[in-house]
Amino acid sequence: MNDTTVTVQGWVGSDVSLRLAGEAPVASFRVATTPRRYSRKSQEWVDGATQWYTVTVWRALAENVARSVRRGDPVVVHGRLDVASWT
Repeated sequence: MNDTTVTVQGWVGSDVSLRLAGEAPVASFRVATTPRRYSRKSQEWVDGATQWYTVTVWRALAENVARSVRRGDPVVVHGRLDVASWT
């Protein structure tokens, strides 16, 4: 299988939600990341558009995340990217 993996560095923007899927714990939360670049013209940092991601983790990692991650925490998330679209 050729999964797309990404690393996202950002800030936790929601409370962690912990639920059970069958017998497996599942935690999810939102991460916001805002790209920045330095403008030589204005001599200052300029923020780009904020992008939001929903992160979902399973089993032991879900339990750990639910205990230790809080809204406002800085995080680095590495994992498989699933893109959902609605029409």
